[in-house]
This record gives sequence, structure tokens and C-alpha cells, in this order.
Amino acid sequence: MTELNQENLVKLMQFRPTLKETSNYFGVSEDTIERRIKKFEKLTFAEFKEKHSLKVKHKLIDKALEMAMAGNSTMMIFCLKNYCKWTDKAEEEINNEPRVMKLAYSCGTLIDAARKDVY
Repeated sequence: MTELNQENLVKLMQFRPTLKETSNYFGVSEDTIERRIKKFEKLTFAEFKEKHSLKVKHKLIDKALEMAMAGNSTMMIFCLKNYCKWTDKAEEEINNEPRVMKLAYSCGTLIDAARKDVY
């Protein structure tokens, strides 16, 4: 069984476990986990988890952006839709013309800044 200490708790948070999963992992009650976190950092479980999972989140974002900027078109679309809030919007049919799909965006200045970094 893994020792319940601050270092091990911080390591576990990279996986974003629930309180129940955390207590099961260490073999203690949920109350014990919450008390230890309060003792270590004076935070709630949710605050502790958020604080100590940010490094992984930032690494994933960095890697996704790196892949997109290297030309991975799937990752470009994913990043544009999620990071820049682009959406696929269907226009209304007019005079029985076929529907046209367009990509709407809201982060033109970000795109301009990214182009400067790449070129």
C-alpha cells in the first residue's frame, strides 16, 4: 500500500482522481484524505487536485499546439475549435441551393500572432 504523504498525493493528482478513487488508492477514508490535504496546504480536495494537475494540463496544451504548428491538420482543427472557439456552422438553405459549411472564428489576432511565430 502506498504511504499517504504530501509527495504521493501530489503525484497522484496528475491523473485527476476523484476523492473516492484517492481514498481507495491509499486505503484510507475520504475524510482522512481531506484532513491531510487541509493539514498540508490548507486547501479543499478539489482545490488541491486542480492546483497539482495544472502541470499535466499545460504539457498537453503545449504538445497539442506544437503538433498543430508543425502542420498536423487534425490537431490544427482540434486546437482551432477548442482553443479559438471556431465552429462548423451550416448556413440556411436559400432558394433550394445546397447547404454550405463554413468555419466561423473569433480569434483573428491570435492567428496573426501565431503566423508571426511560425514565419
